Amino acid sequence: MTKLLCGLLICASFFSGLVVAQDAPQRCAKLYYGPPVNAKAMDELKIRITRVAPSGSITIEMSNSSKEPLRVWQDWNSWGTFSWHILRIRKGQVKTFFQTPNQGFTSNAPIFDEIAGHAHLERKIDLNKVDWCGSDGEKMNFESGDMVIVIYDVPGTHEAVNLVVWYGLTTASTVVK
Repeated sequence: MTKLLCGLLICASFFSGLVVAQDAPQRCAKLYYGPPVNAKAMDELKIRITRVAPSGSITIEMSNSSKEPLRVWQDWNSWGTFSWHILRIRKGQVKTFFQTPNQGFTSNAPIFDEIAGHAHLERKIDLNKVDWCGSDGEKMNFESGDMVIVIYDVPGTHEAVNLVVWYGLTTASTVVK
């Protein structure tokens, strides 16, 4: 399963400027974008799936494991959108969902949330909203036994570097009960 997840993560990489840092023997390499950074800083953001609703929504906890505050982009702007990717594996078939990059923004600014040290915030994703692609027009749902993989993949833009906002790639997975 680890090899499958590592392969899916590599396939999910869409941006250039890739830096690979080996995390530990027998574990998946971590992928970072942009100029080389302190790999430890990238490890400070963890995500965990806390709820998967049959209706197609997912609740994700974003945790800061460091004692220092950690910044993450808000989802409503062009820096924060298109960072979430969801894979649903049902009976061996993989379905991919992603935020549409073709959104019109009535206002657009590099705004972030700050997660205090050793704290977390919650993000809710509804795959049936208009800004998500992958459902082929059908209502999305989750069933018992589905494997759900959440990928948070943030490119290292100039704004991320200048505003000290987290960038990199982190994942979480669960099997729907």
